Amino acid sequence: MGRNEDEYVTYTIVTCQESATSPAEVATMKIKRFRGGSSKDWLTWSMQFRSLAKRKGWRADQLSVQLLTLIDGDLLRERITVKTWMKNYGHSPSAEKRRYNAARYG
Repeated sequence: MGRNEDEYVTYTIVTCQESATSPAEVATMKIKRFRGGSSKDWLTWSMQFRSLAKRKGWRADQLSVQLLTLIDGDLLRERITVKTWMKNYGHSPSAEKRRYNAARYG
């Protein structure tokens, strides 16, 4: 059974810039749209999203646009953005990562 391609978004990441003698080298990274799940599912997905954002070099304003592109279901209806995440949960993504790692690795 194949994957529903609507479930995933593929991004291209430049790994080596184009030069006069060689074309740019690129890699692709697929991320599944987040349509809901447990808090562990959200933490796992958000770590993947942050990894993608770091590789792409997105600024804060780009993060919120991309986040809204990738979430669906209840989260999309609530239109959670990076700003409202900070307002509602009062911690940074790095604090979230520490909590996730502590829960995952004990």
